[in-house]
Amino acid sequence: MCVILLAESQRPSLEILTKCNNANSHGIGIAWINKNEKVQYKKGIELNELYNLIQDLSFPFSVHFRLASSGGKSELLCHPFEITRESELKLNGECDKVLMHNGHIYNWKEYLAAAGIYISDDKELMSDSRAIAMIAFNNEKFLSILNGCFVIIDSLGKKFRMFGDFKEEEGIHYSNMFWKFERMHSHIFNHEYYEHYCNEESYINSIKNISRKERRRFWKKYTPGWFGNEETVNNNPQLPTRIHEQPPEYNKFSDNTQKILGYKI
Repeated sequence: MCVILLAESQRPSLEILTKCNNANSHGIGIAWINKNEKVQYKKGIELNELYNLIQDLSFPFSVHFRLASSGGKSELLCHPFEITRESELKLNGECDKVLMHNGHIYNWKEYLAAAGIYISDDKELMSDSRAIAMIAFNNEKFLSILNGCFVIIDSLGKKFRMFGDFKEEEGIHYSNMFWKFERMHSHIFNHEYYEHYCNEESYINSIKNISRKERRRFWKKYTPGWFGNEETVNNNPQLPTRIHEQPPEYNKFSDNTQKILGYKI
């Protein structure tokens, strides 16, 4: 899975960065608060460029190594994402607030619909993490109901906020430590399930003929927490057809989720 590094008092070594990149080789992004008191970010950068860049940055700064899932491989879908209503896709820029995400939100289209945001798949380059950044623009509390780890960098409050189970080692916070175990990652990368997982539609089709028990055993062993619980995965409310159309009153989200997302019930 992806990994986020939040460096507060120690710069990650080239060895650490290399291991993270080897385990999550689909794109690198970095964000920090610059001298103009804005969040500045770059993504789709090479490992050597990253290492040279962090030597001159003030603490804190955050780095994301991507392992592509929804949206597939794309430099524009590397993290971070601007926390705005549109979350415009750019390889670099300045803004007030950005989001990085480690994990997978299986039913992100339904969450967008619940927030009153409609995205046409054939016109937009989308991923679950970009969708979450769009929703977080008006509702950061939404992150509290999701599985995975998040970092929000907020220039207005000059804060780096972490959500989820981060691990700290020598002044660096990690969203997971799987990057240390190269053998495990090598097995995942070569596994037929992962090849399907990079494309959500083909993945969903591929698992129809695999028993639920087999699926649970595989994901629990190699990618704990990616999909959350089955109750969340199986939610399937009707989608609205216009960007500001309210979702239907009847839906399959829990009462708590409805409240956080702002349903009118």
